[in-house]
Amino acid sequence: MNQLYDFVSDLLFVLCKGMLFASFFKELEGKRSVFGKSRIAAGAFLTVQYMLIRMLSWWLTPWKHFLYGEELFATDARQSIPLQMLYLGISLLCVWLVYRERVQLLVYLSVTFYALEEMVRFILYGLGDIIAVGVLGSLNRMLEQQRLAVEGYLAAMQIYSFVWTFAMNLVFLLLLIFLCRAYRKQLYSRSNRPDGRELHFLMIPGIISIGIGIFLRGTAYKMKGAEVFSLLEANPELRLVIPLVAALCIASILKSLAVLRELEHVYEEKASLESYRQRAMDMEAHMQDMEHLYDGIRGVKHDIKNYAADLEQLLLQGDVSQTETREEMQEYLDGLYQSMEQLAMRYTTGNAVTDVVVNRHFREAQSKGIRTECDLLCPAGMGIQSFDLAVILNNALENAREACEKQRSLERYIRVWSEQKGNFLLLHMENSYDGRKPEKEETGGETKGLRDSLPKSSKQDAIGHGIGMKNIEKCAQKYAGGLHWEAENGVFRLSIMLQKKDS
Repeated sequence: MNQLYDFVSDLLFVLCKGMLFASFFKELEGKRSVFGKSRIAAGAFLTVQYMLIRMLSWWLTPWKHFLYGEELFATDARQSIPLQMLYLGISLLCVWLVYRERVQLLVYLSVTFYALEEMVRFILYGLGDIIAVGVLGSLNRMLEQQRLAVEGYLAAMQIYSFVWTFAMNLVFLLLLIFLCRAYRKQLYSRSNRPDGRELHFLMIPGIISIGIGIFLRGTAYKMKGAEVFSLLEANPELRLVIPLVAALCIASILKSLAVLRELEHVYEEKASLESYRQRAMDMEAHMQDMEHLYDGIRGVKHDIKNYAADLEQLLLQGDVSQTETREEMQEYLDGLYQSMEQLAMRYTTGNAVTDVVVNRHFREAQSKGIRTECDLLCPAGMGIQSFDLAVILNNALENAREACEKQRSLERYIRVWSEQKGNFLLLHMENSYDGRKPEKEETGGETKGLRDSLPKSSKQDAIGHGIGMKNIEKCAQKYAGGLHWEAENGVFRLSIMLQKKDS
């Protein structure tokens, strides 16, 4: 009867822990290769693998004989170390079979769960030993003082063993559930998942925790015949030190994730401020262009009066048939044409704001020997604000111009065009560049819009640069659209989709 109770108790205990382990991964949207898209099947598989290896090591006699020899139980705490590593290795393999993408994240989640589990165990190991010493000491004194009969002592020990096992398992599970929920809440509080160097930073506390667990398992106890060496009995102060160290390890695991989230928040705020700064600069540049255009109009208006007066005097005083008079008149006309040419918009898009933006960037590009081509039309009635179009074109053309300027080849060009398909306006841009494959920024979550990731800026200031593409994407998403880019064979192509917005 006792064995049946122990078996059922162990089964329920590892079932709960297996479900907690599986819950670490249920929010992931990886490419599942074994169970398709079924979260229930994936969770059940991870739960069963967690249960199976533990129940086999606890209850299968041949396996116990292989692990512990004739005694069928651990006589040295160090014997549990290879078993724990086996548990972790099998769990990692099973997780990889279910989620085959972002292996670093899978390793981090597995290590973190095992680290939390191990540190909870050592918190209870130290504090539980204090309680156990007190209870067993009281029972032994009562037996020695004959205040308790032998039969009563044995019955009390049996009850104590039952209550102790149940209470420790319950407290273990409750504490582990609380920590796992707190951890998952932080991890999945945002759509983006940590990756790359972030995971390397986050994995350090978990690895340290597992290392401390290995050290403690190697020194916890050792049996030599009937004698048992206990680390806690030899060093009573460790009954408080070990739980404190374990609690600090848990705090470092949770706090490292909180610190990373805070750093991300600060970075996003700085990036947002930089984005607004760049938009303000774009608006300032646009205002300067309009002021330049207005000043030019006033200047031409003033000059035309002078030209008209001079031509009138030439007609009254001179003989138009004379060569000298004709040359003077032609000189005045040429000056008039030149003044008008300064105000001419070489590229027209159907929108006054985008006309100014395109012509300003293309004038700068042409002054540096970059060939330009424009077949852009911004149709009316699409409900797309001129400011948003200016943000898109300013950032895209600036990036294209800077890419061409870095290019050593003389075949440098920028081409921009558009097409309308029903309620959608597609803006296309193509430019030459130096041919180096741009790095991609990790999205950290599900893809948004028309892209998997944005090209990472090649500039050193990560906050000050790389904002342009994000500004373009924000404007596109405002109109239920997105962007797509590709770079190959020295040509960078960018497409932005904007959907008609009803007023």
